Amino acid sequence: MTEATALAAETLAPGRALELSELVYLAGLMAGLGAGSRSAANRVMRDINIPDGAHRSCIEGGGQMMFALLAPGARSLRVLTRCGSEPEGILNWRRAYFIAGAEPECWRAEFYPRETAESWNRAVSVAERVGGGERLRRLHATLGPRSQIYSVSWLVSGGHPQATVSWRLDRTYDPSEALSALGRRASWTAAQPIWEGLFGFVLQRRHGPWSIQLPLHTDESRVRVGSSRWTLRIEDPAKRQRLARLVERLGGDPRFAEGLYKLVQSANPSAGMTPVGRAVEMDLIGDQVTGAEFYLGAAPPRPLRAFREQDQLLDHCH
Repeated sequence: MTEATALAAETLAPGRALELSELVYLAGLMAGLGAGSRSAANRVMRDINIPDGAHRSCIEGGGQMMFALLAPGARSLRVLTRCGSEPEGILNWRRAYFIAGAEPECWRAEFYPRETAESWNRAVSVAERVGGGERLRRLHATLGPRSQIYSVSWLVSGGHPQATVSWRLDRTYDPSEALSALGRRASWTAAQPIWEGLFGFVLQRRHGPWSIQLPLHTDESRVRVGSSRWTLRIEDPAKRQRLARLVERLGGDPRFAEGLYKLVQSANPSAGMTPVGRAVEMDLIGDQVTGAEFYLGAAPPRPLRAFREQDQLLDHCH
């Protein structure tokens, strides 16, 4: 942490924000990667590719990169990078996870603005790669009538075949009802007070949308519930401190969480105007919250093109 902080002070000249490569490097030092921080930064940066006119969502806000914090667990560098977009507003992302002393793990992810034959076919293709075709059809029969397939992710390197699928619930679909339909109603009872502690207000569950993520490679009981409402909270010290307290409560490293948050915030040339804390996904098993992943958005490049009406229709938000 000390080395990263000192280097940040040297790198940040008045009026100049960190380059993304510098930001990843410093985050790697914070995560304990040491000399491996430079190679991790180089690996992450070569994945970025956003063509002119690419779509964007309110989650990343047009940015090229997000960082993720995972609790419980030790410090690690978790970076999400945009690697292009396709017709119909499909967004492509790469997730790279680095932890000291272990092989990096790499995932690919696709995000769909709406459910079409193309998005369904892609989801089925990913599911069948990990033996989850029938599992996807069964789950979609339960959630599909009041939600849409929002994203699929699959492991590219670093372990056994794995994949997940996420549904974005209709805005008026109560997440506790969705969990109940999956036979997991008790999960929401455990999660709600934790959401409220992070957001700093009493939740109105029908004020969505929410997302639900399930694995395609196994029938394990874990379910992830996500929301991007965190991005609506004012970027003040209280928002960051609520995050650090929750990370500690879940068995993570609160000092690392707060330090990474401050680092990402320092790289934002319009500090306070562009949200850093953007989205949260909580892991639920039975009546327990077993973990969470928090997404921190690096500032988008400037100047940022106008948010076209077409993009407003292709809303990728949780």
